[in-house]
Parts: sequence; structure tokens; C-alpha cells
Amino acid sequence: ALGKAPGADNVNVARWYRHIASFEAAERAAWTGAPLPQLAGGKPTVAAAPAKPAAADDDDDVDLFGSDDEEDAEAERIKQERSKKPALIAKSSVLLDVKPWDDETDMKEMEKHVRTIEMDGLLWGASKLVPVGYGINKLQIMCVIEDDKVSIDLLQEKIEEFEDFLSDKPVTDVCLGCICEAISGCNQTRYCGGGVCGLFRITWAYWSDGGKLTLGNESPQAEDAYANCVNDPYCAANTIQNYMTKFGQDCNGDNAIDCYDFAAIHKLGGYGCKGELSYQYQTQLTNCLNSFQKIDVRTSNGCNATAICTSPEKGTCGIFRITWAYWVDAGKLTVNGEHPDSDKAFVNCANDPHCAADLVQNYMKKFTFTNCANDPYCAADTLQSYMVKYGQDCNNDEKEDCYDYGAIHYMGPFNCKADMPFTYANIFNRLENKPVTEDCLDCLCETMSGCNASAICVNGACGIFRITWGYWVEAGKLTLPTDSELSDDAFTNCVNQPHCAANTVQNYMFKHGQDCNGDDHIDCLDFGALHKLGNLQCRGELPNIFGKVFNQCLKAKKRLAEGKIIQAKEKSAST
Repeated sequence: ALGKAPGADNVNVARWYRHIASFEAAERAAWTGAPLPQLAGGKPTVAAAPAKPAAADDDDDVDLFGSDDEEDAEAERIKQERSKKPALIAKSSVLLDVKPWDDETDMKEMEKHVRTIEMDGLLWGASKLVPVGYGINKLQIMCVIEDDKVSIDLLQEKIEEFEDFLSDKPVTDVCLGCICEAISGCNQTRYCGGGVCGLFRITWAYWSDGGKLTLGNESPQAEDAYANCVNDPYCAANTIQNYMTKFGQDCNGDNAIDCYDFAAIHKLGGYGCKGELSYQYQTQLTNCLNSFQKIDVRTSNGCNATAICTSPEKGTCGIFRITWAYWVDAGKLTVNGEHPDSDKAFVNCANDPHCAADLVQNYMKKFTFTNCANDPYCAADTLQSYMVKYGQDCNNDEKEDCYDYGAIHYMGPFNCKADMPFTYANIFNRLENKPVTEDCLDCLCETMSGCNASAICVNGACGIFRITWGYWVEAGKLTLPTDSELSDDAFTNCVNQPHCAANTVQNYMFKHGQDCNGDDHIDCLDFGALHKLGNLQCRGELPNIFGKVFNQCLKAKKRLAEGKIIQAKEKSAST
């Protein structure tokens, strides 16, 4: 220990001494611990550790740039650590629109089929039904896909395999029918004029944008390829589908692409559909579409539930103001199983909003006739059913024949005994003056044009029978009901319409029929010569191809008729 304060020459020690001396003796007594060995008695008590030898060169301890080997090892370590972390997986959320064939498609079943698609990296999500118009909904379904594992094109192909549910065509049949109704009245006798053709009035440019579809195996480069397609209802409809697939867009700004947009595109073109439609076209389209709209009493406006009636004699009943006759035509629906013949059955149903709404639905389904009336087969079946129901002897000749059916068709079953208009009656008066059989007409048609209804006018000859203007004049200038013989298109409209053309052939043969081949009777061989060579030249020689095809057709018809006779005899013998 130091006995006294150090001298001034030991500044640091003196300062330490003063600091320690500032503590009282009691405070210093509380301190514990052994004295520093190097200060005990003023001499070191522990041997000092040997000093490390000095480095030969202190500069060798300073490595300004470090070792490359050390950096490589560190980078490798970091790389190994990162490789142990899971790699990021690229995923996408996809919203799919799945459109059904029509409003009768079971959407729940369709969604069930879609969800059966299982792929590694595919996860189905939420879904909902979105209205697209006129009772038809589309399925919107969300899915998450791993981009490296699932291709959207492949997923789409798998969904399209459920073809019983899906439609890849943007335009519904109802919409096509209404576009047809608005653009031409669905008049199949309107062929080409003013640069547009067919019942959809399609231009060449439209057909080109629609993919240049053709009939059969006809080349798109063929001279008549455009006219043949757009004058055929099915080829024309497919052309429209292609055009709308290419140019479909929201033309009226209602955030939906529906029939109103397709109608605008059809009329104004893919680049001008936002323009203004003509009043007539828009009105006819809207009226047609409205005839297919389903009525929902819950969303109707101005529905006065107190507008009831107490008996059929009151005229109209309920919120839809339904008559007794309307109720009968709609199927005589009743409330709570009430018998249709009960006194109150009509009133109770018509005054009940739900029963009345069902009546309206039934009535609309029954009398929505546009599609049927424009289809030849459906229209013919309708006519047959009508005549079965109302057939009668209208002209009092003690038989029921085509004249009577014509009167019933034109004037109705309750007025058919009245006088028919002269032009209409004149056509029926000529019915007995038809010398050409149906088989003979078929062979004339087959030989002249292959019965190609799209064979319009070429080199002055028109229609399936290739009739000239002079031939038509000689046959009496027959016309369609909407024309007169002075109309500009009276000739082409008639001879391009199969029935009017056939009647023209009948009139011509009745007027000029003669034995052209000298076999002492007038038959189809003579009519073939008359039709091809004319009444003044029918004894001449027929072109080889015409004669060969015509004779082959007649022989085939004869064999078919003989076969039917044999079958009838065998059937009769077996019974």
C-alpha cells in the first residue's frame, strides 16, 4: 500500500490516490476482493505471461482485399441456404363463361360436369349464373391454375367435350329468327338484289368476314359460292354465327352482349354498330323478341291485384285481364286442383296471380308461331292439323278436296262458303289442269338444276326449273300473293319459288302439251322435250346429257313405284 500521496511527477497515480482517499475508512472496509496481484506490496506476485513473439512483418496481418477462396465459400454457403427455401409457384385466377344451348339446359347438371374436370394444378372456386337474355343463363365459374401445369386452352377443350350442354355459337336460335324477321320478314323467296342476298340480306363482304362458308364441297372461289351459301338458310345462319364471333361487342352500352347488339352488328356492320338503327328495323326486332320474353308477375308494373271479376260474363279477369277463351286456349289451368268444369274454375285461376301467370306462359308457348310458320315442314304439319280439325265441303260439290282446303285456309273454317277473291280462286280453278305428275316434275327439276334451290338466275334462266321470262309469260305470268304481274320482281320471285315455278310448268304443259316423240300419247318424255326445247322445237333432238339424266331419273322413279306396289301386295297377302 502507498504510505503517502505520490509525487506530482506521477500524475495519474496521484489522481487515483486522491480519489480513493476521498472515501471514509468504513466505506473502504466494505470493499471485498483480493488486491491486484501486480500491486500487492508494490511488486508483482504472479509471473507475467510470456510475450508473444512479434510478427516478422506487421504488414502481413493486413489483407486489404480478402481471400477469393473465402468469398467463394461464403457464396456457396448462401446459395445452399437459399436452395433449401421452397420455389415460388406462378398461379393465375381465371373466370370462365360457359354458355348453354338454350333455356332448357339443366345448369346445375352442367356445373356438376364442369367440376368433374380434375387436373394437377387446377382448383375450382365459386360460381354463379348470369342472365344473357330471354330466359337463358350462362355459368360463370372461377378457378385457380398453376401456369406451368394447366393450359387454359386445354381446360377449354375439356369443357367443350360436354357438348350436350354447351353452345359455342354466340347467337341463339330465337335471336337468329328475330334478326331474320326484322331484316326481311324471313321471306325465303328474296334472293339477290341491291348487293344483298337471302332471307338475312347478307352482303359479299359480310360473307367474306364470316369465313366464306360454302355448300357441300364447293370452293369459296367458285363464281356462285357466295350466293349459294347466303341463299341457303342454314349456311347463312352459320355465316352470321361466324361474323358475330368475330365482331361481337356491346353496341348499346348496357354492359352486356345480347341479341340487340347482334342485330345492330348485323344491320350496321362490325365497325358501325354503335350507330342508329332504322325505326322499322328496331321495332320489328323488339316486337319479335318481346314475343319470346317470359312474363313474371312479380316484376310487372301497374299490376292491380284488385282488378278481378266475378263471372265469365264480365269479359276479362285478374291482373292480366284474361278472357274465358284465352283461359281455354291456355289449357284450362285451375287453382288447388279444382276441376276445370267447375263454375268458378276460370275466375279463380284468372284472379290468382300465379295461376294467371302460368296461363300466359302456356298461351305464349302455344301461339308463338314465327319459327314454325317459317319452317316449311312445321308449317305444312300445322296446315294438315288445321284441315283435320276444320275440313268440310265448302263449295257444295259433295266432296272435300283441295278447293275446299284452299277456301278454309284463306277465309277460315266459318267463312269458307263465301266467294274467294278472284286471283286466289283462279289459281285453284287451274288445279284440275295439271298434266304433269309429281314424279315428272321431280325429274325435270333434277335434270335442269339438280333441284338446287340456290340456283337463282343464270343467263336468263331462273330457279330450280331454269325458267325463262318468255316461258313464264306463255304460262300465264303467275305471281306470288304479294306481287302483281306488273311488279318489277314478279317473274324472278315466282320462278325462284318452287311452288310458283311448278305451277308455271303445269300451265305451260297444259297450254302446249303435245306428242313430241311420236309415240301416240303425251307423257313425261314429251314434257321433258317441251320444257327443254320449247313448244315449237320439241320434236328436235335433246342434248345428250339432258336426255340421259332425264331418262335415268324416270326409270328410277318407275322402279321405286313398282317396288312400292310389290310391298303393298305382299303386305296385303300377309294380312
